[in-house]
Amino acid sequence: RIEILEVPDLNARVQALRTGAIDIAFDIGPEDGPLIESAGARLQTRTTGRVQTVTFVSNKPSPVADMRVRQALNYAIDKQRIVDVLLGGPTAPATQGAIRQAFGYDPELTAYPYDPQRARSMLKDAGYPDGFDMLLNFPPGAMAADEAYYQQVVSDLRAVGVNVEIETSTFAQHISRIRTGGWPGLGFGMDFNNMPPL
Repeated sequence: RIEILEVPDLNARVQALRTGAIDIAFDIGPEDGPLIESAGARLQTRTTGRVQTVTFVSNKPSPVADMRVRQALNYAIDKQRIVDVLLGGPTAPATQGAIRQAFGYDPELTAYPYDPQRARSMLKDAGYPDGFDMLLNFPPGAMAADEAYYQQVVSDLRAVGVNVEIETSTFAQHISRIRTGGWPGLGFGMDFNNMPPL
């Protein structure tokens, strides 16, 4: 008999594993490995077909409507550091919105390198020499270490003058906004798995 429980909070999933209240949990971050292993559990890692993104709402007048700004934001984020430090290294920075298993995936594409100086220059060329403010929305606990890497994204963007405020939402609110719109800010967290990019 299998009983499936929805436990949206990552810390609650970890504690449930440690106390034996549950036997299996998904999307546990690498930083929680020693904690659950000390309780006799085991952390299994596997590479999934997910691409985690910050998606920009660019269909209305705003800084992110300019392609140069979106590219600058890509250069501003140290994606390799997120992979190595926050995700424990079993993956690589995404090179495109498509997953490896998807039709049309191009293995020749490379990820934007981390280049904050270039990011600042591109923002200046686009008319934002002092940066700008933006709101970023995401549902915490949807993926391993997601709160940590969104905080790192915020830190990297602030270093080039883009002041990002994070707003969290429930997963149900997030899906509703994906289907109907109504985003409160200029960006939101999104992952593409076996679906084609939206």
